[in-house]
Amino acid sequence: MATLYQLTNNSLAANAQSVIRESDGATIPYAAGNADWQVYLLWLQAGNNPDPAPAPPTPPPIFLQIISTSYGSALSGTYRIDGPAQNQILSISAYILYNNRFPATSSDPTGATFPWLDANKGTHTFPNVTTFQNFASAVAAYVANYTISGTAGPQPVTIP
Repeated sequence: MATLYQLTNNSLAANAQSVIRESDGATIPYAAGNADWQVYLLWLQAGNNPDPAPAPPTPPPIFLQIISTSYGSALSGTYRIDGPAQNQILSISAYILYNNRFPATSSDPTGATFPWLDANKGTHTFPNVTTFQNFASAVAAYVANYTISGTAGPQPVTIP
């Protein structure tokens, strides 16, 4: 007999979790009063086994190793690319697009250069806005590729 159901969580017993009815993709909740749940339990009691739950997706990468061909060790490093880091990169990138310079910092009140911390809290100073935008573009491309494919691409990533 063809399998009619798929589990939703491999860590729970087949009779103690929601299941997906494969014929129409409906999720059937683990609920005693649900008629579809009762049909599923009868199906289990008849000796049938549901398909296992799909494997969980690979967690998104939180670090990206960058190698700079133009600035070498000054910019080469491993950087955070988790959600908060992506927001910070996007904010600085948007500021640059609007103002054509970096935001003023205590290390450079003119906004000509910009310090950025790597994953180990080491400071890398971006010498110009073009180089930072290359960095932001590399991070965006890496994250977009992960979002589309579900797998992390090769590292390191090279920027000019």
